Amino acid sequence: MTNKIHMGVANEHPVRPLGSHFFIMTKYIWRRDARDLLHRLRLYKETTDNINITTNDQYPENYLITLNSMRGVYWSIRYSDTVIGLDKYLLEAAINPKALTGTQDYIPTATMQDLKYVEERYNEIAMGITEDLGFFSSFHLTSAVYQLHFDLDKPNNPCTADQMLSLFKLAGLPNGYDLRDDPDYNDPYQVELFSKKHIASVDIDVSKAKKYYPSNDKNNSNVNDNSDNIIRLRIKYNYGKLNGFYIKMAHILIGDVKPKDEIINELLSDQTSWDVIPTIYDGFVTLGDYYTLDRINEMLRSRGFDESKITQMMGAIDMVKRLGGISVARSIHDNNKPFLQGLKDLASEGINPVILPDDFNINYVQNLLSAYMNGSRR
Repeated sequence: MTNKIHMGVANEHPVRPLGSHFFIMTKYIWRRDARDLLHRLRLYKETTDNINITTNDQYPENYLITLNSMRGVYWSIRYSDTVIGLDKYLLEAAINPKALTGTQDYIPTATMQDLKYVEERYNEIAMGITEDLGFFSSFHLTSAVYQLHFDLDKPNNPCTADQMLSLFKLAGLPNGYDLRDDPDYNDPYQVELFSKKHIASVDIDVSKAKKYYPSNDKNNSNVNDNSDNIIRLRIKYNYGKLNGFYIKMAHILIGDVKPKDEIINELLSDQTSWDVIPTIYDGFVTLGDYYTLDRINEMLRSRGFDESKITQMMGAIDMVKRLGGISVARSIHDNNKPFLQGLKDLASEGINPVILPDDFNINYVQNLLSAYMNGSRR
């Protein structure tokens, strides 16, 4: 008899704002195996009506398999033309760990503690449909989204989410990144600020978000129209970027090959999130706290810098302001040693070269990432 899919019980332990948000696992299967899998999936659908199987008119050999009873996992089967001379398909399993654990709070992300439960739930669901979908451990990771939520209500941060996003805009975007001028303000829980696809196998998006998923239940206390004081940072590593991790982590030596599921757990670990987020964040937001121009001038003089050094650092700040962003200024003056040295000296003093606008009426804002990391590691 065909098994039904059971919802299971959501993981109850608390999870942090830093972790993995979404990942895709992949494996190759032969055409005959893909045909057998689709046959068993259609039989399961006829018997239980628990799944949907859809195709794309443009790519008739590609199939999407979704569940009717829950979110958190779906599969795709598609013909692969990347393996020359082999008649192979790709079986992909896409997993949202937080949705799979059933949490409705928008702030937490999945951490190492969740992954064992996610693996167990995946195996339970997949095997309940057909063994041909494969166990978690039979896949390898091909895409991972690392996520960090900054809850501006928790730290002593005087900025609203809109003000914080405007500071990100003033930093400018690295070459090749696009500012979205038409975000969907009707979206009930997120407003995307900017994003970029396929730059060195890394995708980035920054958005304002609400603390809780939207609900059709008007009596649901988790729905709060004033809960959007959240900045959400998502960094997606595609296969090209993950491949470097694989080479580093797999330790492919005779008698010392790590199982696939162990490598997946390492790639989605808390430590990998810690390694990924600061580097990418510094690349387009820049570390250092935010001050007014007058406050920076006072600080540099009080710290004993000579006039030439102060002029160099203040000149770097002025260049960033006049050219409309850090990345733009860097690209134009990539050989300007005084300018680059000024940026370096400001960074060593913990000062962001983006100054606080006068209309903020705020003298100091701690860098979001620094505030989060310092608070999390106490």
